[in-house]
Amino acid sequence: MLRTTTKLSGLMLCASAAALIAAAPALAQDSQPASQPVANPTEAAVGNLLQGLVDQGVLKRAKAQTLMNKFHSDISKAPQPAPAAATAPAPAEAGTVAVPYIPEIVKDEITNRVKQDVVKQAKEERWATPNSFPEWTSRIHIFGDFRFRNEGHFFDQPIYQNINGQKVQVGGNELSFVDVNTVNANGGYNTGSNNSTLPPLLNSNKDRNLLRIRARLGFEADIADDWTATIRLASGSDNSPVSTNQTLGGAFAKKSIWLDQAYVKYQPAEGNSLVLGRMPNPFTHTEMVWDDDINPDGIAVNLSHSFHGLGLRATGAAFSIDSAGDATPATATSDEKSGNDGNKWLFAGQIGANYTLKTARPLTLSFDAAYYDYDNIQGQLSPACSNLGSYCLTDWSKPGFMQKGNTLFALRDFTVDPSSQTTTQIYGLASKFEVLDLIAKADFAATDTLHIALTGDVARNLGYSARAITALPIVNNNETCSGAVPAGKGCTDKD
Repeated sequence: MLRTTTKLSGLMLCASAAALIAAAPALAQDSQPASQPVANPTEAAVGNLLQGLVDQGVLKRAKAQTLMNKFHSDISKAPQPAPAAATAPAPAEAGTVAVPYIPEIVKDEITNRVKQDVVKQAKEERWATPNSFPEWTSRIHIFGDFRFRNEGHFFDQPIYQNINGQKVQVGGNELSFVDVNTVNANGGYNTGSNNSTLPPLLNSNKDRNLLRIRARLGFEADIADDWTATIRLASGSDNSPVSTNQTLGGAFAKKSIWLDQAYVKYQPAEGNSLVLGRMPNPFTHTEMVWDDDINPDGIAVNLSHSFHGLGLRATGAAFSIDSAGDATPATATSDEKSGNDGNKWLFAGQIGANYTLKTARPLTLSFDAAYYDYDNIQGQLSPACSNLGSYCLTDWSKPGFMQKGNTLFALRDFTVDPSSQTTTQIYGLASKFEVLDLIAKADFAATDTLHIALTGDVARNLGYSARAITALPIVNNNETCSGAVPAGKGCTDKD
């Protein structure tokens, strides 16, 4: 608004300059003696007004100088009136200044030139057009969405019977699940004999209803030819990578906003791109392997080509899953810091093809094969470490985030000091993850707006080894070990 006001003021100033030029009379200054040379008042007025336009940022200094030079040139080329008969000039009164005559055609030309230049600049920069915005705003695109819903969490309910006057559970869900994500985030859980409290547990049989919202707002800017930059903000109850839902309540406390996406994209042609930053998932996927809310961090390349109705595509990516801090563990000596050993990556590639059958109604068949190599994601059993210490050397290998369903084992192999039974344990993934994912899809266009699609997805972890897992001190897979396993022991050591 300030820039627009300044520009409009400049336009008024320019119009004033044009009017003064057109109406400039022969002026006299009584304050100066006749013998002292005085500058042309019209020239001085034009110069002062052009300087005012420069000071307000309406004209650039070079443009103002060009207009002034044109003014001088037009004056020098203007036709001069026929000389009068030679007569003795009348004596000038004291204090009178003689001003050269400027033809009306010259003054009109100068007025029009200045007006045209300023109006042209105003239109180009859109600061003098009603209900318009500066040109650079047309390169920014705003997008977003909002959702409000009642979300229900429903569980298998326990079944009770009254036996001998006692309420006894005889069926339904009777299991309790440790919230390992919280255990690891809080620095571990004391599994020693001196601890009688339960670890954090997940809700497994109490139904709940929650009011939740999701709000997302993004900005995409065209920063150069074929280059765009995108930033998207989103709501969320926490920094979970798999949800942007915000639970309402909390005594009306303010809600958090997170950086959900931030990336630059180079796209020289449709279907061919290079993406850097925190980006939308570039892979064809289903929710069996990828949650739709995940925005991976790293670099991705997409290539595609079509001919004779057959479309081919390939995607490659390197995503940073976790990076150990420079000072991790905090109390370790420099030789024991994690360094790059604590970095976790996902290296992935996918190839795919699709073909549209030329039937009465289009039928598109597609197939994609992806391979996901999760580097350094498997937990590492530590060398023997004292239970009195604040860390063990492989603490970095605990997962930064997890949900449910993966086999876990105790990372710290404690040497218990007789003076304390405290053994604060953390947990890591027992298996490697090298996932082969095959997706097939048939999409039938019943009408222009109605599609019927059938999708099949088969995924297999090629890094899984039952023998390797059973050699670890696992804690949550009793079927594999046929019984609970003490922390720090493998399946074969449980007896």
